[in-house]
Amino acid sequence: LIGEAGLDATLDYISVPKLGEEAYLRARIRNTSELVFLPGSANVFHDDEMVGSSTFEDPIMKNGEIELQMGIDDRIRITRELTQRDTGKTFIGNTRRLTFGYRIKAVNTRDSAVRLIVQDQMPVGRHEDIKVRLADALPKPTEVTDLNLLKWELDLPAGATRDINFTYTVEHPRDMQVVGLE
Repeated sequence: LIGEAGLDATLDYISVPKLGEEAYLRARIRNTSELVFLPGSANVFHDDEMVGSSTFEDPIMKNGEIELQMGIDDRIRITRELTQRDTGKTFIGNTRRLTFGYRIKAVNTRDSAVRLIVQDQMPVGRHEDIKVRLADALPKPTEVTDLNLLKWELDLPAGATRDINFTYTVEHPRDMQVVGLE
C-alpha cells in the first residue's frame, strides 16, 4: 500500500429516460489530500461497500477533480411516456405542424433526498425548412442547448415523486416527408 485517502464526494444521479429508464449514481470528487494519484487502477468504495474499480489516465493532483460513475440505483425510478401526438389537420400556408408531448416521472424510494439530473432531447432539423420548437415545459429546463438537449436539475426529497412535462412542435412544408420522428 502506497497511500490511502478518504475523500468527500458530491453525489448526484443522472438519467436519460429517452435511452433507458435508469438513474446512475455519479460522484464528483476533489483531491483534498496531500497525495498525487498516479495513473492506474483504483478500487471505489461507497459507504464501506466496494462499488467497482476505475482507471485514471492522468495524474490527479492536489485540488484536482475526478468524476466516477458508480452504477445504477434502482431506488430511483424513472419512467417516460408519450402523452400527446397530434398531426395538425389544418395547414398554415404551406406548413404542417406536428406536436409531441412527454411526461417523465421520477420517484425517490430512498430514505434520503437526492439531486437528480434528467436529460432529454427534441429532434434536430437537418433541413432549413424544418423547425423544432419547445412549446411548453413544466418545470422549465435548467438548460436548452443548440442541439435541442434539455436538462433539468431536481432536488428530490425522500419518498417524493416529481413529474416533468414537456411539449414540442415540428413544423415543415406539407409536401416534405420527414423521417426520424418518434
